[in-house]
Amino acid sequence: EKYELKTGPGIVDLVPYKTFATGAILHEIKTYGFMCAFEPCDAVLKNRCDLKEFLLVCDPGRRYGEMFYLLHTREAVDAFMSDIEEKERAAAEKERKERDRIAAEEAEREARRNAVYVEVPVVAGRYESETAQDTIAEVRGLSLPSSSSNGRCR
Repeated sequence: EKYELKTGPGIVDLVPYKTFATGAILHEIKTYGFMCAFEPCDAVLKNRCDLKEFLLVCDPGRRYGEMFYLLHTREAVDAFMSDIEEKERAAAEKERKERDRIAAEEAEREARRNAVYVEVPVVAGRYESETAQDTIAEVRGLSLPSSSSNGRCR
């Protein structure tokens, strides 16, 4: 809680990463000694950290054997942050696509609800045929033959 790393009551409810001022942490190590949570990193921070702020990364899966690891070089911090930024961009793009899909579906539903149907009368065109026999043959082709003798359906 002192370092504001917790996000909930669980043991692994932690922020994914956080920056700390190197000078402030070195002062805390000097003041509190082994009581400071960063005391095991004292030599690294004094001798190899050339940054004003280092990055503490939470690794709940313990990929590297510990719950936290410390990034103390500009290259390591930049590589980590570029990976985080790429993941955030991908997540934002996915979220934007989902919002666009939902908006398109809603617009389609709204268009269906507000559809205006214009009643246009159907006007038959002029029918022309060469002979009456052609007309009779064409009409017979469009009709189904009656199977009953009296014209009723069975």
